[in-house]
Amino acid sequence: MARYDDPVKYTKQLVLETSDGKVTLTGNAARTMQQNLEDNPRFVSIYDATRKETKYYDMNSAACGFCLVATLTSGKEAGKAPACEDPIPNCPGDES
Repeated sequence: MARYDDPVKYTKQLVLETSDGKVTLTGNAARTMQQNLEDNPRFVSIYDATRKETKYYDMNSAACGFCLVATLTSGKEAGKAPACEDPIPNCPGDES
């Protein structure tokens, strides 16, 4: 069982549905695109808690009445603990 202070790295992957095929964005690019989609009133988002997935739909498209634009998947993985600095007492592995 994970402890409350175990390092965790949160991830995001956003898949854009384009006319040329799917484009996958990760990390900061996914967060930037997510913010753009959420700030635009043309798009509506639907969150699925069991799949940890948000789907973005275009409501005002001339090409389609209500079409899928992007899928955002959030996740987490084990992170790496930051290295201790000299002034911090009782660092793990500190022999003194």
